[in-house]
Amino acid sequence: MSLARHKGATLGVALFTLLAVVLTAMVAGTLSRAQHGDAITITAVFRDATGLRAGDDVRVAGVRVGRVTGTRVGTGEETGLAVVTMSVGADQVLHDDVTATIDYLNLMGQRYVALARPDAADDARRLRDGARIPLARTRPALDLTAMFNAFKPVFDLLQPGDLNQARDEHRAGPAGPGPHDPAPAGADGRVSPPASPTARTPSPGSSTTSPSCCARPMRTAPRSPAWCGAWTR
Repeated sequence: MSLARHKGATLGVALFTLLAVVLTAMVAGTLSRAQHGDAITITAVFRDATGLRAGDDVRVAGVRVGRVTGTRVGTGEETGLAVVTMSVGADQVLHDDVTATIDYLNLMGQRYVALARPDAADDARRLRDGARIPLARTRPALDLTAMFNAFKPVFDLLQPGDLNQARDEHRAGPAGPGPHDPAPAGADGRVSPPASPTARTPSPGSSTTSPSCCARPMRTAPRSPAWCGAWTR
């Protein structure tokens, strides 16, 4: 009886649940690193593969096309090198002149392998299952620790006193007040108003002259302002 009375609400809850399950499955499929369909195995030799782990992405032009299946230390002629095995979708068209680079995926330090063709030779053949990318066509990830260590001599030359002095000089700015800076205060703490750039102090014994508007000759005789006539009287 109650279900029949709230049939609309029950149907809405059922539809919402079904939609939530479908969306969750879609998101899980997008985020999943599982690879579907046929795949080929590619091996790449790196000088250093630190931080690269099984399950990391293999990307072409930023798009995930496979994953790393394992890393190991090389033997024989590859002693001292890192050998990385990757599984790439068989539908990806890769050629034997492809290069492999280990790049950073995010700020957490996670890495991925980027495949590219910088040369794109016309006579390059398609990459087969079990192909090997030699050391000459691979590049390891940037070692941030080594990069910062390279700046150590520069940091050693910087003294705290020099940095503090540069900071104080930057805060002080150029010497002398600027045109928009407030006038300096006197000994009594009062601030004197700035002098007018047009005001002139008459010298002793000199007569007061009329303003420039009355003394300046003109080609025509325009009407003089009332205050000019009052000044010359």
